[in-house]
Amino acid sequence: MGFTDRFPFSDSFIYKDRKIDVEGLHGMLCQNCGSDPLLTDQVLQNQVTIANAKRTAFGMLTSMEIRAIRKKLGLSQKRHPYYLAVARMHSQSMNAEK
Repeated sequence: MGFTDRFPFSDSFIYKDRKIDVEGLHGMLCQNCGSDPLLTDQVLQNQVTIANAKRTAFGMLTSMEIRAIRKKLGLSQKRHPYYLAVARMHSQSMNAEK
C-alpha cells in the first residue's frame, strides 16, 4: 500500500425508525492503487461521529458536550458517573415522595 489521502464524506441511515444524517465522516484513499483501506483510527473516529449524530437526533448530549460539562464542573471521567447516579437516585426518591 502506498500513501493514503484522507477525504471527508457524509452519510445517512435509519436508526430506530428515524433518519440520521451524519456529517464529518472520513475515508482513506490510496494514491497508488485507488483502494480505500479501513484504518483503525479512521474507524474509531467515524464511530464517535456516528454515535454523536444518533445522540443529537434523539435530543441527547454529545460526547463533546458531556466532556465540556465535566470540565466546567471539575469532574473526572471516573467521578462523573457517580454524581449522575446520585442525582438519578435523588430524583427518583423525590418523585416517589410526590
